[in-house]
Amino acid sequence: MLYEAIRILLAAIFFFLGWLIIVKIKPKRKMSWIIGESIVSFGLCIALTFVPIEQGIVTFSTPQQAYHYSRLYPVEVIVEGKETTLVIGKNQTSENPQIIPKVGDRWGVTYPLETTFEMNVFDGFLVTVFQYKDSDEYYISVEGAVEQIESIEDNVGTEFLRFDEQNQPRYFAYVPSLDQNYALTVNGQTIAINEGDRS
Repeated sequence: MLYEAIRILLAAIFFFLGWLIIVKIKPKRKMSWIIGESIVSFGLCIALTFVPIEQGIVTFSTPQQAYHYSRLYPVEVIVEGKETTLVIGKNQTSENPQIIPKVGDRWGVTYPLETTFEMNVFDGFLVTVFQYKDSDEYYISVEGAVEQIESIEDNVGTEFLRFDEQNQPRYFAYVPSLDQNYALTVNGQTIAINEGDRS
């Protein structure tokens, strides 16, 4: 993953330059300086993990490429939004959702804290709401926690995409805004999942 590799490289360069300075000034407690510099370099590497220094500079032609810049999970789900794209990668034990920002007709770099999600069970259905930063870019995932989903719709005419997981259908959709009036209907049951209900 280039995302982590670049940050490790920057921290290594910082450590090397610091080491050269230490060698040149020859302090009395040389080992203490090297240990201190090692700690600072490690901290720098960790801090850079949460800073998308490539944003606005590095872009990709597909959302899969943008996702694989920072994640190695095989991509299972792609849902297009207006200004972003939801990409979910999975391995055998877990899944990793990322909402990738669009940059013109390309996709940019994101970092983990930019995608938030909340899971709730409503009337036997597991509903996950994904959000990009503090924007109005929302994505919804719905799957049956008790019974299978036979029908799904909402009150704004959203198109739901079906993905089958181990013979269990799971539905995804892009929702530009979750206001007080938004309602989801699953198997004839109406579920209110607007911002007010989740806050």
